[in-house]
Amino acid sequence: PPQLREAIVSDEDGKELTITIPNHGILGTAGVDGNNIDHSIDQGPWNTVTRKTERVDSVVNGPVLLMKVDVEGHEPEVFRGAKSLLLDGSIQNILYEYSPGIFERTFQWERAAAMPSTLLAMLNLGYTAVDVPSYARQGSRLTDPTAVFSVGAASLVHDLEDYARIGEGSLGGCPTAPELAAAGWTRCASMPEALHPQSYHSVITHNTNVWLARGRPPGWDPAGAASVIDPGADLAAAPYYAPHGVGQGGRVCNGTAPEAQVQSRCPCTAPEVCGKLAAVVEAAPHLFIPAAPKTRADPAAFQVEDW
Repeated sequence: PPQLREAIVSDEDGKELTITIPNHGILGTAGVDGNNIDHSIDQGPWNTVTRKTERVDSVVNGPVLLMKVDVEGHEPEVFRGAKSLLLDGSIQNILYEYSPGIFERTFQWERAAAMPSTLLAMLNLGYTAVDVPSYARQGSRLTDPTAVFSVGAASLVHDLEDYARIGEGSLGGCPTAPELAAAGWTRCASMPEALHPQSYHSVITHNTNVWLARGRPPGWDPAGAASVIDPGADLAAAPYYAPHGVGQGGRVCNGTAPEAQVQSRCPCTAPEVCGKLAAVVEAAPHLFIPAAPKTRADPAAFQVEDW
């Protein structure tokens, strides 16, 4: 039977943590340090609850068919607190919220980078990962689910490179041809426009969901890679505009302002605003190849054993 515990799950036993609970907006944004609460709405003081922490592997024994984790950016700490269960192969499936946007909006780049580095460690342990942008709770989509997309190390190293470059003023997806600056390219330090198009983050807005499974479950058939451009594709030959009407960072193209359309890999709908950049895409798409050097992160360096 379900068991409710008077503790906060984390990566060590016995320390104190405080959960901040909003009194407005989405109550589900309650979490450690209140990082995901909407600070723009002020309807009085928030509530807080302080409790001792517990590791998952200090409480849970035996096989685990599914672990669900949705703790507003605290997911890497939960994974580290399940280290023993992960290493002995006890956890078969994990469905969790992947939320880099929580820490990006507060400029906590190291904590944001913990999202892809944790996922890389899980892949190196033998898990397979798919992105689940939405999932059904009821109705026909339970029998006809939406497509899932594979998440691999070749994309995640670009996420880490983007975080490493954020302080350098030019993200990994930024092209540097002078012709682009003359045509109006201005967003080399902006997310999502300058994210590397082969990164996982290139298809994520604020957050998404990841399903991890040990090995490769029978019947899994991802519809492609979870990135705007497949990480195995030749950037020089890949189409510039994102497929399916969804641009960089999960932006729906028909709702994106003309000022950001071409830089978000969306077709220009207002030539008087973005026509110059659109003309460069048409005439010289090779100029948009990201100028970032080879990614610096070694994907094999991220290991659960080191947690």
